[in-house]
Amino acid sequence: NTQLWYDDPVCSILNGDKLLAPPSNLWITKNSLNQSNGHQYFATPKQIQSMLEHIQSYKSPYTDIRPQLRRIEQKFLNEHAGFLIGNQTLDFAKQDGVTEIEESIMANSVERKLNDALFHDEMNGKVVISRKPIFVSCVSNFTNFLDLFRKTIRSLELGIPCIVLGRSHTVQHSYRWAELLVELLKEENIDPGMLTYVAGQLEDIKVSKRVE
Repeated sequence: NTQLWYDDPVCSILNGDKLLAPPSNLWITKNSLNQSNGHQYFATPKQIQSMLEHIQSYKSPYTDIRPQLRRIEQKFLNEHAGFLIGNQTLDFAKQDGVTEIEESIMANSVERKLNDALFHDEMNGKVVISRKPIFVSCVSNFTNFLDLFRKTIRSLELGIPCIVLGRSHTVQHSYRWAELLVELLKEENIDPGMLTYVAGQLEDIKVSKRVE
């Protein structure tokens, strides 16, 4: 609920750890109606540097973790579906989150098959999958449908590390699914370094995206 968002500010997540910051770095978050709905800690320069170093040096230890990520996917679509729908509704004032979850279930069936075909082609030497970290810049109105599943889960299951980028408004719901995903990765014994969440000023976000 919204009260929890006030008690638990958004922050950067690196290697499974939350990076809290001084009170001077605590900023109010806004929903889609420009109403205050919580807070977030913008990362300090030292924390930004640590995340940059991680992005530059991290080497994925995986090429195929489809079974683990698909178990996580089912948890999101079943036991955590209400959590996703409720958070997005509160943050974006989107009222049809149920349909979005239903669309995710249908689309994911197709996209899993596409990923299976891609991995099969790699095993047969037809393609090479780059496993450098990718950036996930969340949209406001289809975060659950596009960003969680299509961009993040599908990438992670082929061993591609993901860097989820925060923003200044409607950030609460995307942070909450990233936070939950980190915990579900840990339950599956997946290295939490595979998922990083960057909560920072716009210039810090731009710097992190310029890293090769």
